[in-house]
Amino acid sequence: GHELKGRAEDLLPSIATGSRVVFVSCVLEYVDDIDLVAKELRRITGPGNLFVAHVESWALAAIVYPGARRIIVSAPPESSTISWRPMPWQKKGR
Repeated sequence: GHELKGRAEDLLPSIATGSRVVFVSCVLEYVDDIDLVAKELRRITGPGNLFVAHVESWALAAIVYPGARRIIVSAPPESSTISWRPMPWQKKGR
């Protein structure tokens, strides 16, 4: 495998559809456009190949992440979709 560095919104469109596995660790909390990133992740991985590592929504770390825009509530492989909520001090959708 190889590592890509940069903004998820910029990198994901360049990855081929049907890639084997994409591992996302503590990224979705920070991206500008989570809907775009989630759509691209689903496109490139296909069913069952996405693993999203995230801090549990009830953990203190989920609230104190510097610069985080949202808390990930659930994501693959524990659920089929990526669901989130805004940080407590932000309005939904920001």
